[in-house]
Amino acid sequence: MSNSEEFKQAKDAVVASLFELSKTCDEVNKNVLNFFNLAQKMDLISASETPALVEAPTAAPKKRSAKKNVEEKEFEAVESIPEIDDSEVFEDAKTGDEESAEKKQKKKKDPNAPKKPLTTYILFSNKVREEVQKLHKQASQTDIAKEIAKRWALLSDTEKEPFQTAYNEDKLRYAEEMSKYIDAKEKGEEYIAPSALAYQDATKHKKEVARAKAAAEKKEAEISSPTKSKKRSNEEEDEIIEIEQPIEKKKKAKKSKKKEKITLD
Repeated sequence: MSNSEEFKQAKDAVVASLFELSKTCDEVNKNVLNFFNLAQKMDLISASETPALVEAPTAAPKKRSAKKNVEEKEFEAVESIPEIDDSEVFEDAKTGDEESAEKKQKKKKDPNAPKKPLTTYILFSNKVREEVQKLHKQASQTDIAKEIAKRWALLSDTEKEPFQTAYNEDKLRYAEEMSKYIDAKEKGEEYIAPSALAYQDATKHKKEVARAKAAAEKKEAEISSPTKSKKRSNEEEDEIIEIEQPIEKKKKAKKSKKKEKITLD
Protein backbone atom coordinates (compact mmCIF):
# COMPACT_ATOMS: atom_id res chain seq x y z
CA MET A 1 0.00 0.00 0.00
CA SER A 2 1.41 3.40 -1.02
CA ASN A 3 1.80 6.34 1.31
CA SER A 4 -0.95 8.26 -0.48
CA GLU A 5 -3.41 5.41 0.05
CA GLU A 6 -2.48 5.16 3.74
CA PHE A 7 -2.92 8.90 4.10
CA LYS A 8 -6.34 8.76 2.42
CA GLN A 9 -7.48 5.94 4.71
CA ALA A 10 -6.23 7.79 7.77
CA LYS A 11 -8.02 10.97 6.65
CA ASP A 12 -11.25 9.04 6.01
CA ALA A 13 -10.99 7.50 9.49
CA VAL A 14 -10.59 10.95 11.05
CA VAL A 15 -13.57 12.31 9.10
CA ALA A 16 -15.73 9.35 10.12
CA SER A 17 -14.71 9.74 13.78
CA LEU A 18 -15.45 13.46 13.78
CA PHE A 19 -18.83 12.83 12.20
CA GLU A 20 -19.70 10.23 14.85
CA LEU A 21 -18.53 12.63 17.54
CA SER A 22 -20.78 15.35 16.12
CA LYS A 23 -23.76 12.99 16.15
CA THR A 24 -23.02 12.02 19.76
CA CYS A 25 -22.80 15.67 20.82
CA ASP A 26 -26.15 16.39 19.18
CA GLU A 27 -27.68 13.45 21.04
CA VAL A 28 -26.22 14.58 24.37
CA ASN A 29 -27.52 18.11 23.84
CA LYS A 30 -30.97 16.75 23.04
CA ASN A 31 -31.04 14.56 26.16
CA VAL A 32 -29.88 17.42 28.40
CA LEU A 33 -32.60 19.68 26.99
CA ASN A 34 -35.23 17.03 27.67
CA PHE A 35 -33.97 16.60 31.22
CA PHE A 36 -34.09 20.31 32.09
CA ASN A 37 -37.47 20.77 30.40
CA LEU A 38 -38.93 17.93 32.48
CA ALA A 39 -37.26 19.23 35.63
CA GLN A 40 -38.82 22.67 35.08
CA LYS A 41 -42.25 21.15 34.52
CA MET A 42 -41.93 19.21 37.79
CA ASP A 43 -40.74 22.40 39.60
CA LEU A 44 -37.45 20.74 40.50
CA ILE A 45 -35.45 23.70 39.20
CA SER A 46 -36.30 27.23 38.19
CA ALA A 47 -35.86 28.58 34.69
CA SER A 48 -33.11 30.92 35.91
CA GLU A 49 -31.06 27.95 37.08
CA THR A 50 -31.10 26.26 33.69
CA PRO A 51 -27.63 26.63 32.16
CA ALA A 52 -27.51 28.95 29.18
CA LEU A 53 -25.66 26.39 27.10
CA VAL A 54 -28.58 23.97 27.20
CA GLU A 55 -31.43 26.43 26.69
CA ALA A 56 -34.01 25.27 24.15
CA PRO A 57 -33.69 26.96 20.74
CA THR A 58 -36.35 29.51 19.86
CA ALA A 59 -37.10 27.80 16.57
CA ALA A 60 -36.72 24.21 15.47
CA PRO A 61 -33.96 23.66 12.89
CA LYS A 62 -35.04 22.96 9.37
CA LYS A 63 -34.91 19.34 8.33
CA ARG A 64 -32.28 18.55 5.75
CA SER A 65 -31.42 15.41 3.93
CA ALA A 66 -29.09 13.05 5.77
CA LYS A 67 -26.81 12.78 2.75
CA LYS A 68 -26.36 16.54 2.49
CA ASN A 69 -25.65 16.82 6.21
CA VAL A 70 -23.02 14.09 6.00
CA GLU A 71 -21.31 15.71 3.03
CA GLU A 72 -21.22 19.12 4.71
CA LYS A 73 -19.94 17.72 8.00
CA GLU A 74 -17.22 15.74 6.21
CA PHE A 75 -16.11 18.85 4.31
CA GLU A 76 -16.08 20.98 7.48
CA ALA A 77 -14.19 18.29 9.38
CA VAL A 78 -11.48 18.01 6.73
CA GLU A 79 -11.12 21.78 6.39
CA SER A 80 -10.79 22.14 10.17
CA ILE A 81 -7.82 19.74 10.38
CA PRO A 82 -4.72 21.96 10.89
CA GLU A 83 -1.30 21.37 9.42
CA ILE A 84 0.79 19.70 12.13
CA ASP A 85 4.55 19.88 12.42
CA ASP A 86 6.14 16.74 13.88
CA SER A 87 8.58 18.79 15.95
CA GLU A 88 5.68 20.64 17.57
CA VAL A 89 3.98 17.36 18.47
CA PHE A 90 7.07 16.01 20.20
CA GLU A 91 7.66 19.34 21.94
CA ASP A 92 4.07 19.38 23.21
CA ALA A 93 4.43 15.81 24.46
CA LYS A 94 7.60 16.70 26.30
CA THR A 95 5.96 19.73 27.88
CA GLY A 96 2.98 17.63 28.95
CA ASP A 97 5.22 15.10 30.70
CA GLU A 98 7.08 17.85 32.50
CA GLU A 99 3.83 19.46 33.61
CA SER A 100 2.52 16.12 34.88
CA ALA A 101 5.70 15.59 36.88
CA GLU A 102 5.39 19.07 38.38
CA LYS A 103 1.78 18.44 39.37
CA LYS A 104 2.76 15.21 41.13
CA GLN A 105 5.17 17.13 43.31
CA LYS A 106 3.26 18.79 46.11
CA LYS A 107 3.75 22.52 46.09
CA LYS A 108 5.48 23.67 49.25
CA LYS A 109 3.60 26.37 51.11
CA ASP A 110 5.35 29.51 52.23
CA PRO A 111 4.89 29.77 56.03
CA ASN A 112 5.20 33.56 55.74
CA ALA A 113 2.33 33.90 53.25
CA PRO A 114 -0.97 35.45 54.41
CA LYS A 115 -3.48 33.03 55.88
CA LYS A 116 -6.73 32.72 53.94
CA PRO A 117 -9.89 34.03 55.63
CA LEU A 118 -11.98 31.45 57.45
CA THR A 119 -15.40 30.82 55.93
CA THR A 120 -18.60 31.74 57.76
CA TYR A 121 -19.22 28.08 58.60
CA ILE A 122 -15.71 27.56 60.00
CA LEU A 123 -16.09 30.69 62.14
CA PHE A 124 -19.37 29.33 63.50
CA SER A 125 -17.84 25.89 64.02
CA ASN A 126 -14.93 27.31 66.01
CA LYS A 127 -17.34 29.22 68.23
CA VAL A 128 -19.68 26.35 69.14
CA ARG A 129 -17.33 23.34 69.01
CA GLU A 130 -16.26 23.53 72.67
CA GLU A 131 -19.88 23.86 73.80
CA VAL A 132 -20.94 20.86 71.70
CA GLN A 133 -18.04 18.78 73.05
CA LYS A 134 -19.07 19.54 76.65
CA LEU A 135 -22.68 18.56 75.97
CA HIS A 136 -21.67 15.37 74.15
CA LYS A 137 -18.57 14.14 76.00
CA GLN A 138 -18.79 10.58 74.69
CA ALA A 139 -19.47 11.61 71.07
CA SER A 140 -16.96 10.97 68.30
CA GLN A 141 -15.50 13.75 66.18
CA THR A 142 -17.81 12.71 63.33
CA ASP A 143 -20.90 13.03 65.55
CA ILE A 144 -19.71 16.41 66.82
CA ALA A 145 -19.24 17.63 63.23
CA LYS A 146 -22.75 16.45 62.38
CA GLU A 147 -24.20 18.28 65.38
CA ILE A 148 -22.41 21.50 64.39
CA ALA A 149 -23.68 21.18 60.81
CA LYS A 150 -27.20 20.64 62.13
CA ARG A 151 -27.01 23.79 64.26
CA TRP A 152 -25.70 25.79 61.32
CA ALA A 153 -28.56 24.64 59.11
CA LEU A 154 -31.09 25.83 61.71
CA LEU A 155 -29.65 29.37 61.85
CA SER A 156 -31.59 32.14 60.16
CA ASP A 157 -29.95 34.63 57.79
CA THR A 158 -30.02 37.22 60.56
CA GLU A 159 -28.20 34.88 62.94
CA LYS A 160 -25.58 34.19 60.27
CA GLU A 161 -24.91 37.91 59.64
CA PRO A 162 -22.21 38.31 62.36
CA PHE A 163 -20.20 35.47 60.83
CA GLN A 164 -20.65 36.91 57.34
CA THR A 165 -19.49 40.32 58.58
CA ALA A 166 -16.42 38.78 60.22
CA TYR A 167 -15.65 36.90 57.02
CA ASN A 168 -15.94 40.05 54.87
CA GLU A 169 -13.60 41.94 57.21
CA ASP A 170 -11.11 39.08 57.14
CA LYS A 171 -11.25 39.07 53.33
CA LEU A 172 -10.16 42.70 53.30
CA ARG A 173 -7.33 41.84 55.68
CA TYR A 174 -6.25 38.98 53.41
CA ALA A 175 -6.33 41.17 50.28
CA GLU A 176 -4.21 43.83 51.97
CA GLU A 177 -1.65 41.33 53.27
CA MET A 178 -1.50 39.53 49.93
CA SER A 179 -0.85 42.79 48.10
CA LYS A 180 2.11 43.54 50.39
CA TYR A 181 3.31 39.94 50.15
CA ILE A 182 3.32 39.95 46.33
CA ASP A 183 4.99 43.37 46.23
CA ALA A 184 7.75 42.16 48.57
CA LYS A 185 8.26 39.01 46.48
CA GLU A 186 8.66 41.06 43.30
CA LYS A 187 11.24 43.26 45.01
CA GLY A 188 13.06 40.24 46.45
CA GLU A 189 12.35 41.37 50.00
CA GLU A 190 11.24 39.25 52.94
CA TYR A 191 7.74 39.81 54.22
CA ILE A 192 5.99 37.94 57.03
CA ALA A 193 2.25 38.49 56.97
CA PRO A 194 0.77 39.38 60.38
CA SER A 195 -1.71 36.51 60.07
CA ALA A 196 1.15 34.09 59.33
CA LEU A 197 3.11 35.39 62.33
CA ALA A 198 0.05 35.01 64.57
CA TYR A 199 -0.45 31.46 63.32
CA GLN A 200 3.20 30.59 63.98
CA ASP A 201 2.97 32.00 67.53
CA ALA A 202 -0.26 30.11 68.20
CA THR A 203 1.24 26.87 66.89
CA LYS A 204 4.36 27.36 69.02
CA HIS A 205 2.26 28.04 72.13
CA LYS A 206 0.14 24.97 71.44
CA LYS A 207 3.25 22.79 71.20
CA GLU A 208 4.66 24.25 74.42
CA VAL A 209 1.40 23.53 76.26
CA ALA A 210 1.40 19.97 74.92
CA ARG A 211 5.02 19.44 76.01
CA ALA A 212 4.33 20.86 79.48
CA LYS A 213 1.30 18.61 79.86
CA ALA A 214 3.29 15.54 78.80
CA ALA A 215 6.11 16.41 81.22
CA ALA A 216 3.63 16.87 84.09
CA GLU A 217 1.99 13.52 83.37
CA LYS A 218 5.39 11.83 83.23
CA LYS A 219 6.45 13.39 86.55
CA GLU A 220 3.19 12.36 88.18
CA ALA A 221 3.71 8.80 86.96
CA GLU A 222 7.25 8.76 88.39
CA ILE A 223 6.03 10.03 91.77
CA SER A 224 3.26 7.47 92.01
CA SER A 225 5.53 4.64 90.83
CA PRO A 226 7.56 4.18 94.13
CA THR A 227 4.32 3.97 96.10
CA LYS A 228 3.12 1.20 93.85
CA SER A 229 6.47 -0.58 94.18
CA LYS A 230 6.38 -0.26 97.98
CA LYS A 231 2.85 -1.60 98.07
CA ARG A 232 3.90 -4.52 95.92
CA SER A 233 6.90 -5.21 98.17
CA ASN A 234 4.68 -5.26 101.27
CA GLU A 235 2.31 -7.66 99.55
CA GLU A 236 5.19 -9.95 98.59
CA GLU A 237 6.58 -9.78 102.15
CA ASP A 238 3.20 -10.79 103.56
CA GLU A 239 3.08 -13.71 101.16
CA ILE A 240 6.56 -14.85 102.31
CA ILE A 241 5.53 -14.61 105.95
CA GLU A 242 2.41 -16.63 105.26
CA ILE A 243 4.57 -19.33 103.66
CA GLU A 244 7.30 -19.29 106.36
CA GLN A 245 4.95 -19.41 109.37
CA PRO A 246 3.73 -23.00 108.76
CA ILE A 247 7.35 -24.11 108.23
CA GLU A 248 8.43 -22.62 111.57
CA LYS A 249 5.49 -24.28 113.31
CA LYS A 250 6.47 -27.65 111.86
CA LYS A 251 10.09 -27.19 113.04
CA LYS A 252 8.95 -26.32 116.56
CA ALA A 253 6.64 -29.31 116.60
CA LYS A 254 9.49 -31.63 115.61
CA LYS A 255 11.77 -30.19 118.33
CA SER A 256 9.14 -30.63 121.00
CA LYS A 257 8.58 -34.26 119.94
CA LYS A 258 12.33 -34.96 120.20
CA LYS A 259 12.44 -33.48 123.71
CA GLU A 260 9.50 -35.61 124.77
CA LYS A 261 11.20 -38.74 123.40
CA ILE A 262 14.47 -38.00 125.24
CA THR A 263 12.60 -37.44 128.49
CA LEU A 264 10.77 -40.75 128.18
CA ASP A 265 14.02 -42.60 127.56
